[in-house]
Amino acid sequence: MSELEELGLTINARDPLINASAIPTILRLTEDITSYAHELRREGGYYSATIKMNMNEENINEWIQNGLGRHIEVYNLSGIVVWEGFVNDIDVKTGEDTFGIGPLLDVANRVSVTYSTIDYSTDPPTMGTRVTTAVANNTTSQARYGIWEKVVGINGATDTDATQLRNMYVNDPTRCYPATTGELALNGSGTFTITLSLLGYWSFLSAYYYANASTAAANLSTKITNIITASPNAVFSADYTQVTANTTQVAAGSEGGQTAMTVIKDLVARGDAANNPYSIGFYAGRRVVYEAVPTTVLYQRRRGKPVEDQIGGDVRPWDVNPSEWIFRPDFLVGAHPPITAATLGTDPRAYLIETVKYSTPYKLSINGRKLSTLDQVLAKRGIGGMS
Repeated sequence: MSELEELGLTINARDPLINASAIPTILRLTEDITSYAHELRREGGYYSATIKMNMNEENINEWIQNGLGRHIEVYNLSGIVVWEGFVNDIDVKTGEDTFGIGPLLDVANRVSVTYSTIDYSTDPPTMGTRVTTAVANNTTSQARYGIWEKVVGINGATDTDATQLRNMYVNDPTRCYPATTGELALNGSGTFTITLSLLGYWSFLSAYYYANASTAAANLSTKITNIITASPNAVFSADYTQVTANTTQVAAGSEGGQTAMTVIKDLVARGDAANNPYSIGFYAGRRVVYEAVPTTVLYQRRRGKPVEDQIGGDVRPWDVNPSEWIFRPDFLVGAHPPITAATLGTDPRAYLIETVKYSTPYKLSINGRKLSTLDQVLAKRGIGGMS
């Protein structure tokens, strides 16, 4: 029995979700895995993970050919998803030889070019306004890897030159297909090992730029769902039942110069009308969860003990989630625990979990901080921060 099986964890892979017509072949990876780790973030949800496996050469070759973009699901003993995402990068090693393919995020198969026009009617020629070409698509690459949009910025150019550069860029095999790397040692030998570097579907928000010509106002939460719905890749759930209504008014439109991720980050940072902080992330089933930070404690942690719930029951390290408050009861013994939002903000024993990092078998790292309504006020005014 493998270590993961002893822990009660199951890890499966299936065909990339961007290929909606593919027959969903499911691969059980649990038995081959030698180590597993994942990271969850308050902004992003299932954020990243790493899987290491020992495999024979035949299976290694299959992963090199078909593995990039594969969907990965991790289940606990109760059959509950504790992490899911896609293969962004693959690294293979045998002895001293190495081979890599990816990252998927670097693929550019929908491209436009932003440039300054050049006016040749003057001597010397002068730079004009900044403009952007229409997009060009590499449909062959998109059919295999999904749509990954890039906007390339250059200095002065004619319309003809900018269009030519765009077309060359989107058809350059080193850009419209995943990169490959390798290092060959002639005396290398040994067992084949493969490392899968995974990302959560939050990263797919960086795959497209969000444009909306509306001049109206919209609820902040509505704009978030509109941005997610606009994804050109069919990977996000259309279930928005876990999106908390936020009636803070924002511009419904967007000029298209920023990725969907950048626009959503700005919206989330604003909080709501009362300047309450919010969290956002994609979790099981690629369903987005957008909600205000809780005002009660879910976890507690005593020295030398695992994380516990509020009635003292152990919480498995792979089941700990971000966007929750954690309390350290073995400090300031005798002082009342935080029971209100105000005391959560002042009690040094409580902090909001920002990131959770788990690695097999039982290693857990939790990072957190206090929150301030000032952050939301500054975000509403377009101010990045104060020192």
